[in-house]
Amino acid sequence: MLVQATLMMNALIISDIHIDNEYLAGGQRKNFCRAKNPWELSPASTNFPRGQFGCDLPLAAWEDIAKQFDYDSVDVVFLLGDVPGHGLKGSSFNQTFSQFAMAIESIPRSIPILPVVGNNELDEYYMPVDGPNPQLERLTDLLQKSGVLHLNEMQIKTFQTGGFYSTIINQTPVLVLNTVIYTEDFWRKQNSEPTDDPRDQFKFIEEFLKVNEKYIVLQHICFGINPYSGNLQMYPLYHQKLLEMFKDNKPASVMCGHTHKDGFKILNGIPIFNAPGLSPNSYNNPAFRYMNITNGAVTDYVQFMSSLNEANANNASKIEFDYRFSDYYGMSPSAANLEALAEQMTTDEKMYAKYIENDDIFYNNDSQQFVCAMETPTTQEYTDCMEIWGKMKVEWE
Repeated sequence: MLVQATLMMNALIISDIHIDNEYLAGGQRKNFCRAKNPWELSPASTNFPRGQFGCDLPLAAWEDIAKQFDYDSVDVVFLLGDVPGHGLKGSSFNQTFSQFAMAIESIPRSIPILPVVGNNELDEYYMPVDGPNPQLERLTDLLQKSGVLHLNEMQIKTFQTGGFYSTIINQTPVLVLNTVIYTEDFWRKQNSEPTDDPRDQFKFIEEFLKVNEKYIVLQHICFGINPYSGNLQMYPLYHQKLLEMFKDNKPASVMCGHTHKDGFKILNGIPIFNAPGLSPNSYNNPAFRYMNITNGAVTDYVQFMSSLNEANANNASKIEFDYRFSDYYGMSPSAANLEALAEQMTTDEKMYAKYIENDDIFYNNDSQQFVCAMETPTTQEYTDCMEIWGKMKVEWE
């Protein structure tokens, strides 16, 4: 009898750093904590050398945090997109990649870094739909010069033309997608109707699925509904197409970023993990995690965070243990358990409070928004869920 080997890996998950080398401790939040004129400086804001809620991560804070990463048992780094600060241009944009690399120079060369394309790597959602792709060619060049792009010739070819590629880590297949090109914001920039298969990424996925299973998917823009807006995060036609492609050969896990919020979803039986951001732009404390993965499935993870208030008080960003999923929720993050957790939160306010505590610095009591978003793959199903929940609340009252 053939016995299948158990394939294990440990991954460091970093998302939405948004390094801001133009950050000013005296900058006002309305100007993204940057100031071009003396009258835009706020004396009251000089007490925030390591960042402010609502702004991006100062370079000094990134350098502090990066020095505290522990690579002892890490096999790979998943870099889930958006290294540059929002709206950075020219040399400020370019420098963020070398600044990223210099801060993690202690990482052993044997540990690969898998970059994902975020919307802020694409000049605010823009790149050509076909033909030469100067945005991704620039990104490839910047990553190569900074020494953090360890892809082979074929992987670089698909990365610099479409922003996607696949690889194998510890014998586990990893599919890295560019989901930015599936968003409404992207097509609004194009000022044209969506095409069937931008950059032939669907064709690439089809070929990947023919020869791989128990695989991991990395992407910046996540599947499903954004609970803060109630909107689908991708164009419906692309979102439906992706889920349909994964129907018969499901990913063992999907990892994404973009919202800067810690969260999870279970859509069509696929466990989806939304990584927290290092940028405090979404009124979150900077955070990252280490994931334990077996046969492509997440078996547990440990999350660390840096208190922005303490960082500013001490003029140094120090990381501290946040929580371990299995201890915090009393179960592993399997697909079945995530589904059970979501169901429990419909009636258990304490469990929901535990969940939202890791999502935001403010308590949000609109639990139906978050729980409905965990399980509904379409806008209509989300709307139906919200309506059903609303009727239940009326009955409870």
